[in-house]
Amino acid sequence: MFVALRDINFRGVALAVIFVLSVVGSSLGQGSRLELGRRVQRLEMAWENADLTQRDASLRPLQNAVTSFFSLRLSAAGKKIDEAWYGLREKSSKTPLDLSVIGLTVVANPVLSDCAVEELKVELIDFYPSPKKLPDATQLHLQLFKGSDRVVASTTFPLAQESGSWIWNTGELPEGDYQIAAEFQSEDARFKYPPITISRIANLDSRLMSLKEHLKSVENKKQSPAETKAPEGLSKNVDASSANSSILATLRNEVRLVENMQTGKVQEADFPMNARLNFCELLAKLDHQQHPVPKVLDEGQQYWMNLAAGNRSVRTRIQVPNTMTSPRPVLFLFHGAGGSENMFFQTYGAGKVVAEATQRGWIVVCPGQGLLGLALNLEEMLDALECFIPCDRNAVMLVGHSMGAMQVMNQVKRFPELPIAAVAVGGGRSFRPSSSRAIPRAPWFVTAGTADFGRSGGRALHESLQKLGCDSEFHLSQAAEHLTSVQASIGPIFEFLDQVMKASAERQ
Repeated sequence: MFVALRDINFRGVALAVIFVLSVVGSSLGQGSRLELGRRVQRLEMAWENADLTQRDASLRPLQNAVTSFFSLRLSAAGKKIDEAWYGLREKSSKTPLDLSVIGLTVVANPVLSDCAVEELKVELIDFYPSPKKLPDATQLHLQLFKGSDRVVASTTFPLAQESGSWIWNTGELPEGDYQIAAEFQSEDARFKYPPITISRIANLDSRLMSLKEHLKSVENKKQSPAETKAPEGLSKNVDASSANSSILATLRNEVRLVENMQTGKVQEADFPMNARLNFCELLAKLDHQQHPVPKVLDEGQQYWMNLAAGNRSVRTRIQVPNTMTSPRPVLFLFHGAGGSENMFFQTYGAGKVVAEATQRGWIVVCPGQGLLGLALNLEEMLDALECFIPCDRNAVMLVGHSMGAMQVMNQVKRFPELPIAAVAVGGGRSFRPSSSRAIPRAPWFVTAGTADFGRSGGRALHESLQKLGCDSEFHLSQAAEHLTSVQASIGPIFEFLDQVMKASAERQ
């Protein structure tokens, strides 16, 4: 069942990674990325509850899915993901309904609009061809939720064929972020489609225009460094230029995102755009208001921010702990090739890594990296982050998957004394410090799946660290390949991080 590591063409994989990063991230691929991400989440939820035999049976289609992804055949990757998902479910036969709708994508537009818009256009599109025709009397049942359980609208459309479009008049919706639950129904079966997020925002055009005018006025205002003041409401020890740079970089990015979504450009994930716009307006007030703001980042919430240093910035997704009574530990999560700052929140165990860290009261930061790596280094990201939330610099931890494992190596080489723990999953290579000062001080946990093509690179990293006299542990997760190697090792990773945190606390 396992693919021999010698059969992996690593040079080909490296070239594919570069191609994926440059092409898959384009708007042409975003719809497929969104659909693929939803199917990966569905797979990971089933994988979490599967036994070792079921996981082993899913290896071959998952390996094929990874190969298809790096070949930019996203629909083929989705088909293999679904094959693996079927293998992970409780032993039950595929129904005719399953086989007729498994390849369909449910699309609802507009995803983002003003509250005055009362209609949704619902479409069925082939992500890949389904193997069977629709059973007679099949219908699509839709429910619109505000929050976890409050249904604000519902409808049902009869399906005569596997594609088509309908208009759903939901009525004028109150401002907020909503989820659509879509379920295919036949006489004797049900098939749930992954949830879809839509957002309705009151006075959207005028509020967007206000943000654009604010950006223009700030960018036109020339200040000398001596005249630059930190936004009111932030820490007294904040570097003013760093705080303002992050605020402006975030506003630019979010305004561009809203404009793109207004024109119908599909994004890579489901986003709560009402919450994101509200946060932008708070940041805009911070940039010029004269009285303090009680909080910048609320406890228990997620935020999308562009952390900046001067003219350079990096997109990040941040999870704030449920309590912030003191500076908190910071866990940086570095995604793999073709991913983004959203990947650890959406996938890698359907967001379980972030959930585990949040339960421990840690700040989670997921930076997005591209072809040339990160625009900011670890220390610069921490400096920018501390403008908005108190961080414990004596408790900084790094976790990276695949290409992200290489980023962990890079940051440890540059700041060998900053992180207290480093984790590399499904990737790595021999660690060659530029000098004795660059030898890592922190303990390492290196892990991969037994069928992971990144296994040999991880082992090379572990063995090189041991030769340098570093504390390094190597772990293999059974019945896991490259895609599931993070999810398979979440338990051991957090056992390691907990031990490091305990030892660190005892030394202080």
